[in-house]
Amino acid sequence: MAGQSLQRLERKQLPALTGVRAFAALLVLALHADQNFPQFLSNNFLVHHGYLGVDLFFVLSGFIIAHVYLDHFVVPSAKTLRVFLWHRFVRLFPTHATVLLALVVLIGVGRLVGVNFNALREWDFRDLPWHFLMLHAWGTTQVAGWNAPSWSISAEWFAYLLFPAISAATLALPRHMAAPLAFAILAITALVFSLKDWAIFGAWLGTPALLRVASEFACGVLLYRATRIDEKGLSPQLSDWLALGGILGLCAAAALSVNDFVLIAFLAVLITGVSGPGVYVASVFGCRPAVWLGEISYSIYLVHFPVLLVLRHAAERVSDERFLKSESVEVSMFLFSFGVVIGAASLLFYFVEHPARKRLRNLLGTIDKQRFERQLIETKEHV
Repeated sequence: MAGQSLQRLERKQLPALTGVRAFAALLVLALHADQNFPQFLSNNFLVHHGYLGVDLFFVLSGFIIAHVYLDHFVVPSAKTLRVFLWHRFVRLFPTHATVLLALVVLIGVGRLVGVNFNALREWDFRDLPWHFLMLHAWGTTQVAGWNAPSWSISAEWFAYLLFPAISAATLALPRHMAAPLAFAILAITALVFSLKDWAIFGAWLGTPALLRVASEFACGVLLYRATRIDEKGLSPQLSDWLALGGILGLCAAAALSVNDFVLIAFLAVLITGVSGPGVYVASVFGCRPAVWLGEISYSIYLVHFPVLLVLRHAAERVSDERFLKSESVEVSMFLFSFGVVIGAASLLFYFVEHPARKRLRNLLGTIDKQRFERQLIETKEHV
């Protein structure tokens, strides 16, 4: 048993799950690009549910964090916790802070020269400290404000702080109980949302947002515990069938406009399937373009809002409303916005996100692998 556990220390790369991150980011981008310009895709059931790309990120994050760190919390230590939290902070903060500061400069300069970016939004400078510290989704602000999509980054940081407790509870479970509990948590959360009359689409701040991220993140951790992909793993056939079932179920449920938590359950099935060695999974989600987009997906997610804001303002300045509503312009602007966002995200990734992660990741040290191996062997020998 100890030998099997130690084998998991050599982490398998999961390129197909990186491709799923691309799918999640593009869902959100498609939704907001379609809202930003005349809505020629407003009747598309997947674009209409594009906000669920955030929920896909939350479940996927739990799964990946468990893959990388769960075994290290079998025998937790203060150093393990410190290094884990630093790793996650470095993953989120530099890119978030860079985009936020750029947006503040954009709005500030715009005010000085008389350019009003989206008069319907309130740019409240008093909320900036909460946004900068990634605490703005914790009930500290009244509106998402500023770089609105970054509410989920704040919520994700909350989930990371919960991970030690979630990992302890998960490791205490028999493996066969993990998958049923993962979906039971989604069902319970769906019930709470129904009783409170909350909607997933609007769960950005306070208790709804934190419950949303905590339940979905825990679902991802539990699904990893259920599959233990570094040990026995899924068969290639089961991997492909689960991924296909997740996609088809998602499309059918979205087309029928069923409860959002049903769609999230299908997203969880998709993640489970894509984590395996399926042939079709690798060809679709593990292909090089999908993996590259997945690598820059965090930058896509954070930079797309200010880019779309500028593009919308520029379009309104150079064109009249009748021109913007023509079908050819709708399609062109939608596709053009995709290209500009991906280009900006590439620059952000290669000049900020990747260098910051590389330079800062081990600043507080690394998890002591040899010490972890010794403790894990001792723990297994006494079970």
